[in-house]
Amino acid sequence: MGRTDVPAVALDRRGKAILSTWPREKVEAYIDQNGLEAITEQTITSPDTLFERLEQVRERGYATNKEETVEGLGAVSVPVQDQDDNVIGALGISGPINRVVNDDGEYSQLLLDAKKELELTIRLL
Repeated sequence: MGRTDVPAVALDRRGKAILSTWPREKVEAYIDQNGLEAITEQTITSPDTLFERLEQVRERGYATNKEETVEGLGAVSVPVQDQDDNVIGALGISGPINRVVNDDGEYSQLLLDAKKELELTIRLL
């Protein structure tokens, strides 16, 4: 990713989607170990803010990244789980902020639909 001083999950556009599936204690341990270093002016650096955003992700089913890792870049992502509800990864899309993270929910719905199909396929294997 080009930066070795920041943990990968904090840099990755799929990070909040994955973190949203973790219990609070595990997220707290992650923060204690890695911190929440600012990468851009929009990076979440407050644990309280992060927990609020993770709750939003749980409610909506998808995460957004609005210039939190790269200025001008937006992203939407969803966690993917196996038949035992273990997180095995995330699906995401990123691009110019004005095209990817908009209020019409086009990309989030596409990802939620793709997640359903992928998880169904995994369960059938």
